[in-house]
Amino acid sequence: MRSSFLPKRSLLFALATTALLSVYSCKSQPEPAAEAEAPAPAMEAVDTTGPEYTSRYICPMYCKGSGSDQPGTCPVCGMDYVLNEDFHENHTDTTSVH
Repeated sequence: MRSSFLPKRSLLFALATTALLSVYSCKSQPEPAAEAEAPAPAMEAVDTTGPEYTSRYICPMYCKGSGSDQPGTCPVCGMDYVLNEDFHENHTDTTSVH
């Protein structure tokens, strides 16, 4: 009689352990509503008055101090300048890098 009780006892122990682990793992996960209520990080204001934004040709990465009135490459990252579609002809840029 004792030999048939031991496997049942092991099975009951395994089921109880599985149930406890399932309950514990469900409670340890954060609730989706708590994540949605977190404040969004503040966005930094970008100064778009430098030559990297106002020149006729600009670096696609907007490297600080880059930009030129002639095609070329960015002295900071080495990428080819691209035509600035927002360039205004009446804007005079005296800080251009050639």
